[in-house]
Amino acid sequence: TTAFSRRGLIAEYGISWILPRIVGWSAAQDLLLSGRTFYAEEAKELGLVKEVVAPDDLMPRALAYADDMARNCAPSSLAVIKRQ
Repeated sequence: TTAFSRRGLIAEYGISWILPRIVGWSAAQDLLLSGRTFYAEEAKELGLVKEVVAPDDLMPRALAYADDMARNCAPSSLAVIKRQ
């Protein structure tokens, strides 16, 4: 969540560092300073999520994604990428 300012808190856990690197400075400032709610489509537009799917399609899509990784990616490569 980016609702820190609405609760009288500071942005913590590195969000003020990583968010601008993902969505850009202007969008990060908007999200952090306003504390407004944003939804899936906007998250996709900002680059926070790769894909938005309907609730009924979520599990089949997630399983297809995982199956593709399991079939086509070396586990050792995935482990190194995860640690980086």
